[in-house]
Amino acid sequence: MKTKLFTISLAFAFSLFLVACDDGSTSNTNNVNNNTNPEICDNAIDDDGDGTTDCADTDCATALECSLEICDNGIDDNGDGAVDCDDSDCVAAPNCVAFPREAFELTISLHDPGTQKMNLRDRTAGGTLESCDFGFIDDEVNGPRILLCPDTTAYNGGNEVAFLDVTTAPTDVTYEADGTDGYVIDNTWLDGGTCAEGWTCNGNIYFLHLSDGSYAKLEVVFGMGGTMTVLAFRDIDGATNLTCDPLPE
Repeated sequence: MKTKLFTISLAFAFSLFLVACDDGSTSNTNNVNNNTNPEICDNAIDDDGDGTTDCADTDCATALECSLEICDNGIDDNGDGAVDCDDSDCVAAPNCVAFPREAFELTISLHDPGTQKMNLRDRTAGGTLESCDFGFIDDEVNGPRILLCPDTTAYNGGNEVAFLDVTTAPTDVTYEADGTDGYVIDNTWLDGGTCAEGWTCNGNIYFLHLSDGSYAKLEVVFGMGGTMTVLAFRDIDGATNLTCDPLPE
């Protein structure tokens, strides 16, 4: 009899222990995810009392509103009704920066290792770019050579019209990609000179059709001692309008 009463008492005590450990209370901080008051992931409140709020709570790891917006995939990743560059989360993304309609310069040094690349879409230059439109390779005898990056095509517009006077990318010409037998632009931008004393730029304007479908124009304006500078403009609206303002003072 005593053994039976002891067993019943032990079972009762154990049940009280379980209730004490998880009583369903909204103030119970031992509950990682309180069943009666789960974490709401966008109200700035620690709903389940576990010490973390909203997206910092592991319960919100798969919540749509805690997803990061990917800024170039055409999807509303975080479910806030805004897609890619229209989402405030993407305000600093390179592909979402709103550039003015101004010409700009990019400069590289051929003394740095590797092919020195340029990206006209986000106005960056260097040997470590993951995405590029064209690049320079060194040739101290014949002058630095320009090669096109994959999915970029180009057309040599000559030098009869000055850079700022070029207002439209031609669409009735053939834009070509680099081939195994040569480069489209190559060193056609120079008209003599030397690396040490400076290369003479001939003012050719090159039209580029970029991988995102937009058009750009560029002119090599400086080359000396391994340093190369181009003047460029890309239609920020993705069309053929290449009208732009001069370089800012």
